[in-house]
Amino acid sequence: MFGARAADAVAGGDFGKMVSARGIAPACDLSLVDISTVLGKIDTVDVARVYDTDRHHLKGIGM
Repeated sequence: MFGARAADAVAGGDFGKMVSARGIAPACDLSLVDISTVLGKIDTVDVARVYDTDRHHLKGIGM
């Protein structure tokens, strides 16, 4: 998903941008974001909230 969107951006001449995802794959929305808007910002994942660290997988996916 990300690689294909990035390749499309390069083929279209959209340089200086990164692929951004909103939501959880595969149902996420991909868009291009100007690198200058994200430099110096960190958006981390709350591991304790999202992952079952004992079983090493996402919480709530029925496994």
